Amino acid sequence: MQEIIRKKLLHLEETSEKYWNIPRDSGNHLNLIIKAANYKNILEIGTSNGYSTIWFAEAVRNNSGHVISIEYYQERIDIAKRNFEECGLSDFITVKQGKALDIIENIEGIFDLVFIDANKAEYIRYYEIMNPKIRSGGMLVADNVTSHKSEMEDFLDTISHNDNYQISYLPFGGGLLIAFKK
Repeated sequence: MQEIIRKKLLHLEETSEKYWNIPRDSGNHLNLIIKAANYKNILEIGTSNGYSTIWFAEAVRNNSGHVISIEYYQERIDIAKRNFEECGLSDFITVKQGKALDIIENIEGIFDLVFIDANKAEYIRYYEIMNPKIRSGGMLVADNVTSHKSEMEDFLDTISHNDNYQISYLPFGGGLLIAFKK
């Protein structure tokens, strides 16, 4: 990892509570998965200040990959774009502004990894819409599955009963669900 990216990530970790960033362990773990699996097409639902997006873009930049990230708040998009520019990763990231459900219903393409860290009550809808758009051998990753379990019971119950996924829970931060699509 380039020094400029490493320093930016460390700086953003100082604001993690304000912007609800994933923990460093989650970012590092997902970065390694993306590199090891040679994933190229990443969709992130919930950009915030771009902390997790930087982890994803750093992983795909050497394999002609790309990250599409969705954020509702323009102020956060502006902050994230500055962070991407400072890291030299802007060419690997497209940010879409708006309500995630509206955007993903119309998004085209098949994704290697879909990362969800947005409105917890809508996780079930994100899953229902994105499930057919995740390739076999790809992953759906959801943050805060332990800390916000009561808000996403429908999602957790549905995905845990889908035989097309192998699921693992990691104890990082508020809990990370990693679902591998068979």
